[in-house]
Amino acid sequence: MTPGPTRIATTALLALAAIASLRPAARAADWPEWRGPGRRGVWEDVRLPPRLSAEALRERWKVPVGGGYSGVSVAGGKVYTMDRPPRGGKERIFCLDLANGKTIWSDEYDAPYGDLDHGNGPRATPTISGGRLHTIGAMGHIRTLDAATGKVIWSIDTVRTLAAKIPTWGHAASPLVADGLAIFQVGAKPAGTVIAFDPATGAERWRALADRPSYSSPILIEAPGRGAKPERQVVVWTADSAVGLGIERGEVLWRVPFVSTYDVAIASPVYEGGLLLVSGYWEGAKAASLDGSPEPPLVWSGKSLSLLMATPLFREGKLYALDRKAGLLGIEWRSGKVLWSDGHRATPAGQNPHASMVWAGKHAVLLNELGELILATLSENGYEEAGRAPLIERTWAHPAFSGQLVIARSDKLLVCAEVLVP
Repeated sequence: MTPGPTRIATTALLALAAIASLRPAARAADWPEWRGPGRRGVWEDVRLPPRLSAEALRERWKVPVGGGYSGVSVAGGKVYTMDRPPRGGKERIFCLDLANGKTIWSDEYDAPYGDLDHGNGPRATPTISGGRLHTIGAMGHIRTLDAATGKVIWSIDTVRTLAAKIPTWGHAASPLVADGLAIFQVGAKPAGTVIAFDPATGAERWRALADRPSYSSPILIEAPGRGAKPERQVVVWTADSAVGLGIERGEVLWRVPFVSTYDVAIASPVYEGGLLLVSGYWEGAKAASLDGSPEPPLVWSGKSLSLLMATPLFREGKLYALDRKAGLLGIEWRSGKVLWSDGHRATPAGQNPHASMVWAGKHAVLLNELGELILATLSENGYEEAGRAPLIERTWAHPAFSGQLVIARSDKLLVCAEVLVP
């Protein structure tokens, strides 16, 4: 008996489904730098459960690591971070397989810390671009490696070669790669607070500023420059000022003075709708209008917001920021008016409160300093939590978010967990 068209079609569909089930899962999205693609703090292409609980997180793997606050990056199915091996005296850059946590390569180099405060390990997050991995250690060792093999392409000891100044707590500003340049906050002399290198060779392309270096990772924006047209600018918050630099030559386009006590300028600047915000632990906040003038006017300022390490989130005219005293705040962007405080629910009150924060669709996801992953709704009406789950030990390091995976590290462990959905 000859099978009918319907039966043939059904058989073909079942065969195609069987073949599809044998294909490997699609590669998880990359998280190639500090705060993810474009430094926007956005977790793309993730499906989240209605509520987050311990049952909604499945550990995929975990591996022991050394100390440090270096964040985690992901690219091409590989995980990258830095640490300080227990035997001391060195820093390590290493690469793991995202699927199973197995080491693919590692690169160690001498990095004596001397009397560096909180000297448990490197602080900056590696940046992956064009097949290269760019890093800077706590003592100013810049290393660019082949991301696939770990082979060193070029390296610079910025203290020895460029007379660089080490900030009080070591270099923490993550490298920015854009427009064919690898840009580092170095603190070199003369006039080399910021230096742009050729990412392939390490040749210096330009240098700028004589400010004290800080810990704040630079961002790339488009804003009014010297003419009517917007210009691509590197925004650097040093220990002395927030500055916009023309990306092609590094010339100063504008400057907002902001002298930070003990060089504590840590969180990345926030730029939205023509307004730029920087905020420090003791000095409070300044929000300036980037109108093309060399001295941008302040729109609001004061001590109603005092950040430490956590870079805020922005959405629909509201800023969500972790104040060092009041906890997580909802703030009206244009006026600086505080709309609400979460009462320290997201992360405990303390001298140095911290939570890494990203957007994931309509929700926010936070990894607090206790190592708890939190799902929350942030709006002008307040903080509404939709559950939390333990992920790792106490941490200040920024995690990576890749597809359904969260990869986080402490001073002892690097953990990869999958978010499960019904």
